[in-house]
Amino acid sequence: MRRRHRDVLVLCYHGIAPASVHGEVEPGAFRAQLEHVASRGYRWTTFSEAVLGSEEDRVAAVTFDDGIGTALENGLPILEELGAPGTMFVRLDAFAWEDWIKPEDLPRLVERGWEIGSHTSTHPVLTDVDDVTLRDELVGSREELERLTGKPCTAVAYPTGRVDARVMAAAVAAGYTAGAALEGAIDGKLGPLAWPRVGIRGDDSLQVFRLKCSRPVRGLRSSWLRRPTARIASSAGRTRRRLA
Repeated sequence: MRRRHRDVLVLCYHGIAPASVHGEVEPGAFRAQLEHVASRGYRWTTFSEAVLGSEEDRVAAVTFDDGIGTALENGLPILEELGAPGTMFVRLDAFAWEDWIKPEDLPRLVERGWEIGSHTSTHPVLTDVDDVTLRDELVGSREELERLTGKPCTAVAYPTGRVDARVMAAAVAAGYTAGAALEGAIDGKLGPLAWPRVGIRGDDSLQVFRLKCSRPVRGLRSSWLRRPTARIASSAGRTRRRLA
């Protein structure tokens, strides 16, 4: 019997809302997207379990960056209905913003099976900062999230999805074992510390979503063609939004 290769699909969202301000996805579209993934035989899990696991099957993870409140208000009920946990990557400065995630939300998410990861303290582009700032952003956010949740924080999402070998090494030194990036933004070896998530935007049709999630397209993003492929996709997206 032929052995099936492990297939890991990680989706990157920001919020779930009827109107897109920060790239949010409409609730009905979000449900349709997750139902499509489930229909393809994927098993839902958290980000770290997806990228660090070893079993030979199809696994998928839903991640949210930043801490936009609509991810909980509109996304959480749909995820629970479909039996899918989420992974929330929190930027600490978001606690001060109205209608964004609050510290007291984090233990409640953990109780519901969610993973809480770091999105740094102030959301700088980590590949552009000095070594001291890099360490402070990674270590400080991890320690604060562990204090708030009472659980280890071992996953980080790099702001803007950008990561290189220096940032990966700093993430390891800071205590992380899994790192969430974005396609076309990885300067280094792909793997658990630089995982190319599929970024989903509010103006992605279901057809575009299916294309983004297909194994051939994800394979392109994992090859030496990932940067030119990402540039083409970004250009096509900008054109589509102008014409909408």
